[in-house]
Amino acid sequence: MKKEILLEKLDMLRTRIEEYCNIWGYDKMQNAKETWGKKGTKNEGILLWKQTDWECVDSMHNNLYNGEQYFSATIFKELNKIWKRYKPLSGEWEDEPTLKSEFEFDDSLWDNVTMIKPPESA
Repeated sequence: MKKEILLEKLDMLRTRIEEYCNIWGYDKMQNAKETWGKKGTKNEGILLWKQTDWECVDSMHNNLYNGEQYFSATIFKELNKIWKRYKPLSGEWEDEPTLKSEFEFDDSLWDNVTMIKPPESA
């Protein structure tokens, strides 16, 4: 997959999360990653660190934009889950220009991705 297309898809996903949260509330945003206190410590059961879905997508976008980042099939599957998680519950986004792309693709954005192998180290 070309870098430019992946950047646009990540930007669309970021916008989709923002639009969803603008409609339904930012408290509805889920976390992509969480670190909880270990059992038997003073922090047991306490959320110590989290990365929201938006922060995760934004970080991936910035890493790809600023360098050569290669994503595994597992990452693409996770991105597809995030895309589906923020699906609008009605047709109210259909005419939203910020969610339109110059490329056409469906809800299975990440399913048919051809992986590009990283260059071999010298």
